[in-house]
Amino acid sequence: MFVIVNKLSQELCEVGERISEFIQQVDCLECHAKENLSLQAELVRKEDVLKGMLFDQSLLQESASNNKDHQDEIVEMEYSLETLEDKLSAK
Repeated sequence: MFVIVNKLSQELCEVGERISEFIQQVDCLECHAKENLSLQAELVRKEDVLKGMLFDQSLLQESASNNKDHQDEIVEMEYSLETLEDKLSAK
């Protein structure tokens, strides 16, 4: 009978150790899940920032294009004015 009690006690210890290992694994899994959620939230935030920056870039490109068009118009007007002045001075 002492042998049976000893064996049951040993099995209970082994089951207790397995339960302890299982609890540690669950805790580790919970920690990884929390970290994953945090990283996903950070990724969403960075995607929003990137979308904003891409929008800003498109506005800057449009503005640069408009400025270039205005500069081209000014150069064309200067050329027309010089041509007109030359014609007037020739008369």
